[in-house]
Amino acid sequence: MILLLAFLMASFFLGIAIAKFAGIKEGFAQGAFAIASGFAISTFLTLAISWLAGDLAWISICISISLLLIPIFILKKQGFLPGPFEFGADNIAALAIFLILFLLNITSVLAYQQDGRIATPEATYVDYPFHLSIITNFAYGDNFPPTYPIFARSPLTYPFIMDFLSAIFIVGGLGLREAVILGNLLFSFALVFAFVALARKISGSKTAAAFAIILLLLNGNFGIIYALQDAFSSGDLGKFITVPAKSYAHMPQMELHFMSILTFIFIAERGGLMGFAIALFYYSLFFEILNSKLRADEERRKMALAGLLLASLVMIYPHAFLAAAIISALSVLPSLLNEPKKTIGKWLPLIGIATLLSVPQLLWVFRNIGAGFVGFQYGWMDSNKDASLADLASFWLKNIWVAGILAIIALWKYPEHRKWFAPFGALFIIANLIKFQPQDWDTIKIHLHWFMAICILGGIYLAKLWGKSRASKAIVTVILIAATGSAALNLLWYVNDKPTIYEAREIQVASWIRDNTPEDAVFMTGGAHNHLVSNLAGRHVVMGFGGHLWTQGIRTEKYGIKGEDIGKFYRNGDCNLGRKLGADYVFVSEKERELKPADFDAIDGFERVYSGKFGNSEYKIYRLAC
Repeated sequence: MILLLAFLMASFFLGIAIAKFAGIKEGFAQGAFAIASGFAISTFLTLAISWLAGDLAWISICISISLLLIPIFILKKQGFLPGPFEFGADNIAALAIFLILFLLNITSVLAYQQDGRIATPEATYVDYPFHLSIITNFAYGDNFPPTYPIFARSPLTYPFIMDFLSAIFIVGGLGLREAVILGNLLFSFALVFAFVALARKISGSKTAAAFAIILLLLNGNFGIIYALQDAFSSGDLGKFITVPAKSYAHMPQMELHFMSILTFIFIAERGGLMGFAIALFYYSLFFEILNSKLRADEERRKMALAGLLLASLVMIYPHAFLAAAIISALSVLPSLLNEPKKTIGKWLPLIGIATLLSVPQLLWVFRNIGAGFVGFQYGWMDSNKDASLADLASFWLKNIWVAGILAIIALWKYPEHRKWFAPFGALFIIANLIKFQPQDWDTIKIHLHWFMAICILGGIYLAKLWGKSRASKAIVTVILIAATGSAALNLLWYVNDKPTIYEAREIQVASWIRDNTPEDAVFMTGGAHNHLVSNLAGRHVVMGFGGHLWTQGIRTEKYGIKGEDIGKFYRNGDCNLGRKLGADYVFVSEKERELKPADFDAIDGFERVYSGKFGNSEYKIYRLAC
């Protein structure tokens, strides 16, 4: 645990020094920037050292801490204590939303139950097993050079930095759940204060920033109307409100896909949390350089930091890198057309640093991207492809709801905000013409960026309205209730909806595997998304959940494996086929039952090394000895 504390302190103190170097003065903003920059640097550094060493171990973390002391010493004159904390409306709103994130993580995410099983909200039920497989393979297994835990033959091109940070926490002494939640909480803090800092800078108003963060992180949609209809027909309004039977933020059958980003993105998609927080600080630096007259040395300093932040997004959240790059290019386009030489000269430091550091990462990330991964698509979802412009407008109105209406009013009433918003508006159009991943919904990772700008505009209008009279304050209150209604119901559903993701017996079997099999062992398993071997034991599997493989663009045939090979192996008990597919062990449990496994005890070449019976559930592990 001392190692973990040293890592946390070194990362944070470096971040504080960098925040002051960047000219950030307010305490909450400094703390947020310290987390975003300090932990990004320390994680990348530890990854590089571990990659060279071939293992994430305590010695790698020690070397990383030692190297972090160098820039800390160089920047020591900046100081390591945060500046004064301001408790304006913006920071109070940010603290309130951070408290919500804190409570959701502590009470719901991967929550241990009294009988030893682990339950988690439905919003994390599919995504978290994939993240856990990456975390445990780095912490408990042997995963250098990084390959997919759920497909051992493919390089790990998924942006895994946030998960690697949690793996560092485990090696430093935390348990799996604690390591996940600590990372979530650190970057939740960074996220909320990064956003209010950006909103405050753009709007020039703390009140506008407060309303903006409410619109963004408690985003509602037309689901509140459906909820009201169901509530009045239920006959038990109190129970309906306190214990919703479903999420009214995500209703695909009603074309409501822009769900609560607090739960479905910033808790469920861990890379999105880290990446969006860093992107927000990048935007703050970028727009300051774009719109302010800075001293030459100050401009170079901010340019360098902006370039570093932008480049880091490739391995953290590539969609954030892409969105930020598009916004930046479109923002400087007018000056580029008018004064090309001067514009290129001004932005060359940022472009140079970002290009130099991002290209190697892009070459790694793009290794699994093939035909069909990115392509033209009219509208966001597949269901939009035959929609008229009027139908598409209605679709988006239902999904972004009140925030969109407020933004339109703000653009109409306050034309001075049109210039900075224009690139975000263009991004909206681009994201309605291009699908950026095989699953159409995943383009929400791009949509988040223009929606963030929409919420700032909405906050600006609400702040103006709020200051007019007592009656206008009442109107703003009603607007906020309508804007956040479905999100509030979603939070109540979220904390009450926790299906079991791992049984207590699975945790025991995973512990045996960690203690009794080599760290680089590869297991033949079924394709369950929450399989204990890859998720909890930290071991690679030949082929895991097909849904995760598809969203990552992995074509297994490219690596000599077909989906039917797994079923063929289990049915026939062909040891030579298992070896050909790369397996060292075979796992047999209720999750492999649908594969109709042969009696491996009766077949030569299979040595049973584990057998455990837990009630009606039996687990067997065989070592391939052919």
